[in-house]
Amino acid sequence: MKLALGLLIAVTASAPAFGAVTARSKRPQVTREVLVSRPTSDAPAPSAREIAYFKDLLSRAETAPIEDFFHLWYPDQERELKTSYLDFCVNLQRTEMVREANGTLSKACQPDVLYSWGPEIKLKTIRSELTDGANWAKPVNGGRSVWMTISPISTYSYGAIPIRFKFKPQTTFVHEGKDGTVWEHTGGLMDFIFDNGSVLESWSFGMPQHYDEIIKDIRQFAKTTEIVTYSGYRGANPDYRNIYIAGVMEREAQSEETLRQRLTLMIKMILENKGEVHYAKGVSQSVKQHFATDHPTYFNED
Repeated sequence: MKLALGLLIAVTASAPAFGAVTARSKRPQVTREVLVSRPTSDAPAPSAREIAYFKDLLSRAETAPIEDFFHLWYPDQERELKTSYLDFCVNLQRTEMVREANGTLSKACQPDVLYSWGPEIKLKTIRSELTDGANWAKPVNGGRSVWMTISPISTYSYGAIPIRFKFKPQTTFVHEGKDGTVWEHTGGLMDFIFDNGSVLESWSFGMPQHYDEIIKDIRQFAKTTEIVTYSGYRGANPDYRNIYIAGVMEREAQSEETLRQRLTLMIKMILENKGEVHYAKGVSQSVKQHFATDHPTYFNED
């Protein structure tokens, strides 16, 4: 189901592709009525104040301080948590999840939401396999595994589009992958991998709630010297700029310029109502449920 920040629109094969944002991208023509007047029953649209902020930011995206991008679409929903499940579920020194005595990942530490950045072709492929309301029981990425991390921001160098996956409560997490499971890759990096869509409850991209999770993740670098990214990062001083060295630089430089391009594109997608949430067959089509979690942390408090 395509969600235009409250307006339900059927997804068709002719839906527009999302190209790269260029330095001279035109400011989108967005009406206040589309974004504000038609909220969904369980996920209100951002306020007119926040919409105006991001429209202005998009008009000066080339030159605005990077900190201006660290603004939330839903600032009134932000709250501080005393504890995060990551505090007791991640061994930063070993860069792995904490395990039970038998070596398995405990239910309390199995994430129900994971994140994966990638190019437009990855989104197109997943979109064609995980159609709304279908029985997701086959490979979802053109026969390739989907690699994910706990952190919303950590692999932004992998491609322009971040995708958010919500897993079914009964999903099994194992060490070695097989159909119907999510498996954890060990060896110095905290990867999670799945091949089969049967593990998914819902998935999304281009949504303002997801943008806020990314920004809260970035902000955490200014609050602590120990943080979970693609690996376990331990810095000398709290500083959001540690994000440029805390992840991986496998495909593009994990730089301020790359981050600016990624966030600009996501803002543009949100303002143009191109964000989508898709649900597996039999799953309640609730945006609120998609963005809820059983494992609260600093970037997703609910």
